[in-house]
Amino acid sequence: MAFSPQTNRAIRLLTVVATTGTAFHCVFRIDYGDEPHVFTGLQAWYNSAIDGMMGIDDDVIREAREERRRVGRLGGDRKKNEEDGDGDAATTATAALKRDGSGGSLTEKIAARER
Repeated sequence: MAFSPQTNRAIRLLTVVATTGTAFHCVFRIDYGDEPHVFTGLQAWYNSAIDGMMGIDDDVIREAREERRRVGRLGGDRKKNEEDGDGDAATTATAALKRDGSGGSLTEKIAARER
């Protein structure tokens, strides 16, 4: 079945856009794990560029990574964790912020630093 030239151009454009978007996602956005891989340098550059545009500094990133590691190590009895405020990531983060007195979310911390 032959398409008109206008339809062929539209299909070609759709193909270029879909291929470009897929390649961008595969190179810059997919998490391939903790081991170094062929896209590690590009992903590090991209993430630092995005962080710079969003105004996220290294201290905020380090705090978020430490919190994620701490939350990842939690386990054991779910009921006990919920009572301690350690049931899920959101509860754990809230409990940690209450404990250290800083209060608020990561977004609120960033906003506070900008003030």
